[in-house]
Amino acid sequence: MVDKKELWIGDLLKVIKSGKIGKFEGVKEDGRFRVRLGDKVILIKDIYLEKIDEATRVKKEFEIREDVLKEKLGYKKTEQVIDLHIEKLNPNLLNSVPERIIDFQLKTFENYIENALKDRLHTFTIIHGKGTGVLKTSIQTFLNSVEEVNHFHLINNGGATEVFMKY
Repeated sequence: MVDKKELWIGDLLKVIKSGKIGKFEGVKEDGRFRVRLGDKVILIKDIYLEKIDEATRVKKEFEIREDVLKEKLGYKKTEQVIDLHIEKLNPNLLNSVPERIIDFQLKTFENYIENALKDRLHTFTIIHGKGTGVLKTSIQTFLNSVEEVNHFHLINNGGATEVFMKY
């Protein structure tokens, strides 16, 4: 609820139900507030309004634009689990030499960690399989070098690593 005594013409108001932000233009005789939303003026009771400051408006507008941009660019939020088995990542490499396979798996893993950091994932699971342990050891060595990693431990009888981040 907004107190009309605290408002000035041009102050920013948020319509609670829709989340739309407009400018205060005054109060009608019946007590309803005049709020400009783009090219329209609406009349609304004070109990449905919330005063916001300019910094909040700019932040909210930025978040909306960022979401729209990510959507248009086809951005997808990083999944909580990545499976590094080569048959899942790239079946075309299934019969390649082991060095090529592990190189591909490690590059995929490093890219995943980069995206997990950008999306600020707090926990995620890396499925590396049991195998000879080369991939698992490389992953754990890499995780030890990432400052944001709080801790990690093996799960699924050693076939996966669960990672916990600190931000």
